[in-house]
Amino acid sequence: MKKLLTLLLIMSFSFGYSQIVATETAPYFENFDANFNPGTGTNNVGSTIDSSWYRNNLPWGSYTEYTWGGGTGATSSQNSGPTSDHTSGSGNYVYAESSAYDEKRAKLSTPYIDLDTLSNPQLTFWKHQFGADIKSFSVQLVVNGFWYGTKYSSVGNKGNQWDKVTIPLDQYVGQTVGFIFVAWRNTDFPGNGLADIAIDDIEVNNVPNCPTPSPQISESTSLFTLNYDASGSTGLNLSYDWTFGDGNTATGATGNYTYTNPGVYNLSLKTTDACGQISLSTKTVTICDTMISAFSHTTLGTSLTFDASNSSAVGAQYLWDFGDGSTGSGKIVSHTYASTGNFNVTLTITDLCGQTYSINEIISSCGQPQANWSYNIVSTSSSGMTVQFFGQNSTGAQNYFWDFGDGTTNSTSALPSHTYASPGLFYVVKLIVTNDCGNTDSLQSSLQNISVDELVMESIKAYPNPSQGEVIIELGELTDSEFSYSVFGLGGRLLLKDVAIPINGIFEMDLNNFNPGVYVLRMETSVGLIQKKIVIQK
Repeated sequence: MKKLLTLLLIMSFSFGYSQIVATETAPYFENFDANFNPGTGTNNVGSTIDSSWYRNNLPWGSYTEYTWGGGTGATSSQNSGPTSDHTSGSGNYVYAESSAYDEKRAKLSTPYIDLDTLSNPQLTFWKHQFGADIKSFSVQLVVNGFWYGTKYSSVGNKGNQWDKVTIPLDQYVGQTVGFIFVAWRNTDFPGNGLADIAIDDIEVNNVPNCPTPSPQISESTSLFTLNYDASGSTGLNLSYDWTFGDGNTATGATGNYTYTNPGVYNLSLKTTDACGQISLSTKTVTICDTMISAFSHTTLGTSLTFDASNSSAVGAQYLWDFGDGSTGSGKIVSHTYASTGNFNVTLTITDLCGQTYSINEIISSCGQPQANWSYNIVSTSSSGMTVQFFGQNSTGAQNYFWDFGDGTTNSTSALPSHTYASPGLFYVVKLIVTNDCGNTDSLQSSLQNISVDELVMESIKAYPNPSQGEVIIELGELTDSEFSYSVFGLGGRLLLKDVAIPINGIFEMDLNNFNPGVYVLRMETSVGLIQKKIVIQK
């Protein structure tokens, strides 16, 4: 009797709302993989639907351009419609193709579904509502042939994703129901036809008895790659939505993701069960690159500053061992050694991922020594000239080596006394100082020039040297307009004395009467006595 009543109701009211052509018994499932075939071209021409379903425009319209039909993969409209189905990613769905005309409504009617077998029924399906020209999407309900109004409505563009819709049917237990899916385009003719609306995975069944879902995140990292796994989560028919903390997302229980930059990120998981219950879980993940460990140092005496700024590590800890029993921490540190010497300094870097790398370097705490010396002539006689040397004004020096310029040396004292066989200030003396770290410095000068500005002395040139008799003196940094000069033999005998009047910083000497040999030119200038060795060859 009920079936007959249902049939009569269908016949009586179908002209007003839907031409429903079949009746099914719940539970009812449809994933559109069979008998919902895609068509061709921008308008999905030739698409089909199952014979138990019905499609058309609203009865008062005569247009058929905006209509429902089977689909697979991506629709023909860019920036509208899905790129794959919801069920498997490779199956079919049904959608309203909207590439032509505007302000049109297309409807799709399900078979009638007998709810006699269900005690707490509901309708669930997945919809894809992506496109700038979408006006609305709605679901209308027909009960026993009577239109019961709109039970679900969604306005505008909802983004490029599948969203689940649930409509309770508990008040219609024992009744026969049908559903009309209505797609509606905007009025902005000609528009761009961006209003492809799709549905998939329709189910009419009892509301599931769902325990509270419990999302569980398991993760591991390898450099920039994150491996994530939520398969240990509990709940009924869970769906999984991931956010990686850098603006990117993914779905599915497991997967891997590669970050662009190292850093600390919040990995979030949202699980949704068959009852629509949502649970959230978040974990912190640290992404680290391969470490580069390096440091430099600057020295000021026994105080050193160490700098590891050129190392690359995320959130790293820097630990220093200064090699003298002392330690420090930080990217840039300073340390003062109690004594001079060589020390094995070790830097250990540990990043947030637990990676550890050490580097060491032998460091001198002495600083660079600086040689300095002066002298006094103690006595001069026919038997020689005794000179007292003073090297104690050298800085940072522990060892002294003297070359007195006459073939003899001394390495035992900072204050040596030396007797030259022949008196004279033409001897070139060199002091080399060394610290405990092996760093060296030297100062070399003639006795005559030890107090003369070295820049001035080094700028004065004599050429040609050796010479056959004519010698040119280029004064360089010396700016005297007139000065006295003398020429001595190596034995100290005065051979020539005259006054030089330079022209453009140059004066000439005529030594053509001198025999071949080595001579000493002594210039009495405003900056002191300056000596040059002159060689005569004929």
